[in-house]
Amino acid sequence: MGYLTQNVKTQLFKIQRPRLIKLVEILYPSAIGTKRYCQIEKTEQADTTKYVWDSKDFYCKPLHVEKLGEQNIEGSFPETELSISNINDVEGGYIESQDVRGSIVYIYDTFEGLTLGVDYLSKWKYRIGKVAYDRQSYQLSFILRTYHSDQRNDFPLFPRDRNRCGWKFDADGTDEIAKRTCGFFSLYYSKAGATLDTINYPSADATKCDKQMYSQNGCAAHFNQTNALKPKMRARLYPGIPTTSLQELS
Repeated sequence: MGYLTQNVKTQLFKIQRPRLIKLVEILYPSAIGTKRYCQIEKTEQADTTKYVWDSKDFYCKPLHVEKLGEQNIEGSFPETELSISNINDVEGGYIESQDVRGSIVYIYDTFEGLTLGVDYLSKWKYRIGKVAYDRQSYQLSFILRTYHSDQRNDFPLFPRDRNRCGWKFDADGTDEIAKRTCGFFSLYYSKAGATLDTINYPSADATKCDKQMYSQNGCAAHFNQTNALKPKMRARLYPGIPTTSLQELS
């Protein structure tokens, strides 16, 4: 098999990264019901007015989340601040006149193109502690408290192993999250001419991953750096956890 041209390699490995989408679901009492909002990462693509996820409409608004998931040394989470702009007066007037403290708020992170309720990168569940509505700027502001028990964490958490990858292994291209993050099968091994590095790692196996960089079934063994199709390796190692996927690396 001959070497691929630079142009073909660019087309294979410099695919545009899916946009990150933050979804907010607020479960108000039945008088106003559930409200759903989303924020999509800005790109050159035209933004839409809503995003459909889990068969539900999430309406795009400028929103900001502060301190999401930051655990302190004692194993507890601080309060999270959520602000949503361009809110209509119906919802704003309701929260001014009613006590919505204790209402549940869900915050999800997912990738554009993933529309099923099981496809998310993170899910956080909160109760509303405080809320305010600014009629001049049409902005809602929340102070949220997380459900510790729902996060299924044992506190305090153990320090992350800096030599261990945190991504799901993309073994066959069937896992939507894995093929957008790890990308081993979808972006490399499924391509004609892709090979494992069996010279340096004779026990390399495309069906296994031991979550390390330089191990018998780690990134170096799977992403063969002597192969013409090679992408740049970048494992999810602490503290250099990447926020970009393999898809935009060349």
